[in-house]
Amino acid sequence: MAHDLHGLQSGEYGWLQSKILVIQLVYTGKMIKFRLYGRNLRNADLSNANLSNANLSGANLIGAFIENADLSGANLNDADLSNANLVGVKMSGTNLNGVKVQGAIFGDNIDLSKDVERDLENKGAIFNDSIGDRSGVLTGR
Repeated sequence: MAHDLHGLQSGEYGWLQSKILVIQLVYTGKMIKFRLYGRNLRNADLSNANLSNANLSGANLIGAFIENADLSGANLNDADLSNANLVGVKMSGTNLNGVKVQGAIFGDNIDLSKDVERDLENKGAIFNDSIGDRSGVLTGR
């Protein structure tokens, strides 16, 4: 069962509940902190969510749909992103130490360095070609 957090913004306040997941959004002055470390977010829909500076260390994000989300400054230490969709995700300053990315799909992540991309590819991540870039397509000649 997917947990739909589509379009969630860090400035929103409240409780979101489901059978597997309870996320407490804690209001601290002008900032909401997401306490998601170690949580089961398997197959969650986090597309377009603003999770900048969120602590997702050790989280189970297997198969999660995170397209176009903002994970800038987030802590993904030891998180499992296997088979997740991370196309268009902002990842400036994101902690990716120990992250599992086997089969995870990346693309249009403009703030990932080539070194980080190579490291993620070595761990099994898949990087889509840029739109219109056919340089990697083999011809039948």
